[in-house]
Amino acid sequence: MHLTSKKTPKVRTTFSIPQDSFDVLARFADVSGVSRSHILTEVLEFVSPVLSRLSDAIESGDEAEIQKINDEFLQGLGSLKDPL
Repeated sequence: MHLTSKKTPKVRTTFSIPQDSFDVLARFADVSGVSRSHILTEVLEFVSPVLSRLSDAIESGDEAEIQKINDEFLQGLGSLKDPL
């Protein structure tokens, strides 16, 4: 994942995450010099197409497509082990 700076309209939101997830996020923000908000935005932009496809499959009740999307997503996450 490459952290980029995009000028797009933003929606302010608040949510809670587990402390250990926050600690990892804060540490990564510190060592990368990028804000926590920017990191979360990048991650969400990365997974948004998958979440959209998955939402469509869930709405249509297509269990095979749900499984296919899940498998593809997990396979894609495995590629994140490659050098960034």
